Amino acid sequence: MRFFLVLFFISITAATAQTADISEEIFQTEQNSSAEEGVGEEFGTDESFDEFEDEFENGQKEDIFDPLSGYNRFMTGFNDTLFDYVLDPFLVKGYNFILPEPARDSVYRFFENIYFPVSLANNLLQLKFK
Repeated sequence: MRFFLVLFFISITAATAQTADISEEIFQTEQNSSAEEGVGEEFGTDESFDEFEDEFENGQKEDIFDPLSGYNRFMTGFNDTLFDYVLDPFLVKGYNFILPEPARDSVYRFFENIYFPVSLANNLLQLKFK
């Protein structure tokens, strides 16, 4: 059964995949770079940045087909609401009820000590000596 599910999902992915012919794009890039000899040899050309910038010049947003966007929005909203109004308040109350304050402080200090090397490296790289 698992094999058929994997086969089904692979076939759906293969059916919806878009093919792109990049060989022509590479050929054009090679021609452009050979025609511009002497320009930007030291630092290289910045064509990829220009292509990236061109995407945002027209100000139009490209519509991307996403059949699951409605489901994703619903589930994200549901999960956020569940966490904010149900799980978070009850978990905090349960955690506070089960563990006494000295134990909670010990757990906090334990994770603070684990994080210390990251904090130390960050402060040293920023030359912040306290």
